Amino acid sequence: DANFVVDVDDRKSTSGMVNFFNDRPVCRASRKQTSVATSTIHNETTSLFEVAQEAVWLKRCEEEIVRMWKQNSYYA
Repeated sequence: DANFVVDVDDRKSTSGMVNFFNDRPVCRASRKQTSVATSTIHNETTSLFEVAQEAVWLKRCEEEIVRMWKQNSYYA
């Protein structure tokens, strides 16, 4: 989610996200966007991009954990 131009000093919006894994929250973040959004759609698109980056990072972490578990498991 994102809010549009709440900070009147620098006019930057804030993005917030919660990522879930197996219906449980595993990561949350709230960050001020690095650029000034010129519209609500620009603001939401920037927020969506940040969420997508976080999701890709979490997926790679999951894959690495599974790979390491399989290498070190007697049951693999």
